[in-house]
Amino acid sequence: MYNYISELPESESPEGNTSSQPIKPEPGMDGELVDIADKRLCPRAVPRAEQEKYDATGFSLPVDGVARGQKCAITATRLRLVNKPFRSDDDMATSLTTNYSSSGQSQISSKQFSALWDAFLKHSNIGHKSVDWHLARPTMEASLTDHLLEASLHSCCFHLRPFAIFKDRISYFRNNLNRLDAASQAIVTILTSLGARASPHSALLGVAGPDIENGNSSLELVLSAGIRRENAWRAILERAVTLCSSLDILQTPTKRNVEILSAMTNALIFSEVRPDRSRFFHRNAIALYQDVERSNLPPEEATRLKTTLGAALYESDSRISAYAAVPFLIRDADLWDAWSGSGVVIPDLRRENLTTALDEILFPGLITRRKLDDALTLAGYYVCAVQRSHSALAAPRRSTRFLTEFEQHWSNIDHVHSSIQKLHRTLMGLDYTPAGSHDAHELQYDLLICVRLDVRIVDILNLSHVFLLGKRRELFGTPESQAVEALLVMSEFRVRKSLKLLAFYAKVFVDSLDKHVLYHLFTQLDVLPWVSLAVQRVGEPGGPISPEFEVSELELNWFVEGLKLACFYTPLASQRLRELEDGRAARNRRYFAAPEPTSLAPAYVPPQAAPPPPPPPSQQQPMYSGYDNMTVASGDYRPPSAQSTGSLGTYGNGAGSSNYYLPPMYGENVSYGGGQMGATPTSYTPPPGEDLRVSPGGLPAFEEHGLWTPAAQW
Repeated sequence: MYNYISELPESESPEGNTSSQPIKPEPGMDGELVDIADKRLCPRAVPRAEQEKYDATGFSLPVDGVARGQKCAITATRLRLVNKPFRSDDDMATSLTTNYSSSGQSQISSKQFSALWDAFLKHSNIGHKSVDWHLARPTMEASLTDHLLEASLHSCCFHLRPFAIFKDRISYFRNNLNRLDAASQAIVTILTSLGARASPHSALLGVAGPDIENGNSSLELVLSAGIRRENAWRAILERAVTLCSSLDILQTPTKRNVEILSAMTNALIFSEVRPDRSRFFHRNAIALYQDVERSNLPPEEATRLKTTLGAALYESDSRISAYAAVPFLIRDADLWDAWSGSGVVIPDLRRENLTTALDEILFPGLITRRKLDDALTLAGYYVCAVQRSHSALAAPRRSTRFLTEFEQHWSNIDHVHSSIQKLHRTLMGLDYTPAGSHDAHELQYDLLICVRLDVRIVDILNLSHVFLLGKRRELFGTPESQAVEALLVMSEFRVRKSLKLLAFYAKVFVDSLDKHVLYHLFTQLDVLPWVSLAVQRVGEPGGPISPEFEVSELELNWFVEGLKLACFYTPLASQRLRELEDGRAARNRRYFAAPEPTSLAPAYVPPQAAPPPPPPPSQQQPMYSGYDNMTVASGDYRPPSAQSTGSLGTYGNGAGSSNYYLPPMYGENVSYGGGQMGATPTSYTPPPGEDLRVSPGGLPAFEEHGLWTPAAQW
């Protein structure tokens, strides 16, 4: 498109042309006549040949709306073609605004500007093409950035170490958005990507409606907002990747560049099931950190560098190495060199007890903000230790030592899981705001972070199962294949119980302050075909062997509720929601069409009447009562179907397999003895000779399904 600036001598202006004579076309031209009063400017691009012809004749320009090949005569005014190509309406708007000086004085005559202005209005004055939109765009951009920065501050992710280091600089960024250097722009873009994912305001996404933010509106509206959010978030994240990929950031060893790369790494981790691009930035961050650490920093700066960035990089390295099944980049020797003094804790999972260590931190006396921070930090380092333990098992490609070490690996997972849940129960039982807290909401974010730590432990459990499935294919037909099959059977019990726990966590996130964590929950859950596992019933081929490992109807409701709300944060959740509802409908059809249950498949009793209303808060029970026990007694147990066939049966990828993945266990004993919400837990009694039991000291039967009101607690 080209920019036309009209030269309107008064005698030639449309207003001054009082002649009633029709405009005649140039001799030899065909086409309809267009009055300049209706079309002052021709918005289509003008070929160079037409431009030269116009310069010579003063008319014969293509007009918008005229069929291709036709021409029109314009004789009411003379237009001068400015030799500056415009490709969009944005360029026309820019030309309009630049013809006005900062003092508001026009750079051209008033009639010239008026003609250009009116022509632009006629050509485009709707939506993002309107003049008001273009004039307000700088202000809107600043306002949007400011809102997304504010939204990032209120997200759970911002309380994680790689982002929390920017907390004191947020006010400066918000007050100087138009005057930031490249490095600060990169930081702001990373933080706005967090805000774009976490903002609860649907109107910001161009979708308005009641209760969209709570997922209670129509699924179409919620999903429409999720699609818009996804597109906006991806655009912002790509902008952040572009800024962080500049050589000034990747190659210059400064503390701020390490901060930027560390934050970029974690922003990408949140969007990747298997770390890929995040690992690229992580490698560069570690290299720059080591260069900065070896420079002659003042002692105070060196200490601050290690305690903030050193610890953040260690946590990122543990997570990336576990999720990508690759060797960790920060070796144990580095922890005594560049990471010495960083405060990183390397626990001995075989000998040290996290529960005891947390009790020593929190008690005796009242719990303070400092105690809470120390407890969460220590729990995080234990999670890192489990992640590094998984990396040590999964990273070697040709080693079979995992066959003898997986039992200990599961024991470590159970230990850290139970300790984190005890910490969460402690926080839930607080009836006061810890001293040193800046506001009352900090404790709620502590609860969310505690749950997310436990979800990372569940992730390691699921990743371990995926690793064993890969080893099954790799070692098929070898002497080790039978040992792998035995591990896979135990792993399946754990994964199945983990689905019950994650269903409960989905409900917790739905009722929490920061609901966007549902996005992280369901994104990472995609490492497994979890939907097909969740809808299986006891007695189905390849299904759970007892109600203890079956996802109940209530837990499926929690998954559905969480997925519906997750559609507000990512459209990818809609696919899992559709799969879950279809699988659930097929599950119910199979149940009602089934003849009578076998001895191994007890009859399913559909939910009866609604439970009684919850008692007063003083009588409510802890939130985790049914989800503490992720432990399955070890032993060479093989389900009857696999034993009777003498082959992989439904536990492999063979002819009889109904599902490629045979996942594990986690969460809890959810069977309701003594009625619908009975308080007495029931457990599956295996046939003689089978060693399958829930370890003693586990949870009650989660009787508070009908007693606990999450919204009141959060």
